[in-house]
Amino acid sequence: MIDSRTVGITKYQAFCTILAAIGSFNFGWNIGSVNIPGDVLQNCVTGRKYYGPFPSCIDISSGTIWGVIVGCYALGALFGAVISNYFIDRRGYKFVLTWFALCNVVGALLLSLTTSVAQFIIGRIVVGIAAGAANNALSTYVSDMTTPRGRNVLGGGVQFACNLGIMLDNAIALGLAPAPRWRILFALTGVFGLINFVLFPFASESPKWLVSKGRFEEAREALQKFRQGTDIEAEFKEMVETDKANKERTDDVNVFQVLRGQTPDNLRHQLLCVTALMFFQQLCGINAVIFYSTSIINKSTQDDPANIPTLAQILTF
Repeated sequence: MIDSRTVGITKYQAFCTILAAIGSFNFGWNIGSVNIPGDVLQNCVTGRKYYGPFPSCIDISSGTIWGVIVGCYALGALFGAVISNYFIDRRGYKFVLTWFALCNVVGALLLSLTTSVAQFIIGRIVVGIAAGAANNALSTYVSDMTTPRGRNVLGGGVQFACNLGIMLDNAIALGLAPAPRWRILFALTGVFGLINFVLFPFASESPKWLVSKGRFEEAREALQKFRQGTDIEAEFKEMVETDKANKERTDDVNVFQVLRGQTPDNLRHQLLCVTALMFFQQLCGINAVIFYSTSIINKSTQDDPANIPTLAQILTF
């Protein structure tokens, strides 16, 4: 048998990565979901009607309130990322990626059946929690289960899924923006979440997480699934030794020591570089384009926003 450390991408790795990528795709979907139907939701440009108990729009006269609706998704994601650390540490990546996906189902029900601004805001927060938890777990999960040969491709695929989610959401929104079809657009995020919830139990836990918890037999079994048809003994031994060495060196390390450069390996430079990258990524204004491009372009084209799809919506896509 060949050494497992030299193997590329196996079918089981690809399967588990696709499941993780659905969470990333859903994150992108919800980022873009309020952009194209924004005028219908906010300004009732197609007229206010009722379809049973459900209004055609939520009629938000204040731009500030609309900004809160858009921004509370990010607040939910922040909360989800923070609280998911507790569950990752105690229950594992698989638990988080499985059970937090249900937040997408709950959020989708709130959004697609919304009758008020408050309900819509709560729905955005709930799907944000799901997105924050998924993004906190999925990249490390994919990194842990792959070999160096497959890590760049599979890890890049997960990141690509987020952008694909934004693009497909905008494409589908061209047909689903009018009332009451925009409700279907928001309901679809629950379908993706349900797929994750149903299929992720068939994925294996991260072998590195299992080793860190002393569950060596389970870790060996999981690693063997990810490295089908290869000899895993050398890689497994290396994984155990690396985990032991890391624990001995970083047992009492906290974030303040990292910031002061007082860790065995000085990680302050890496931390500051990553933090600065994330900060300037937001500061560059890309989120304004993702969330508000339809409204911005509409002011230039002066199209009738009731004639969906407008030129602004098409250019947004």
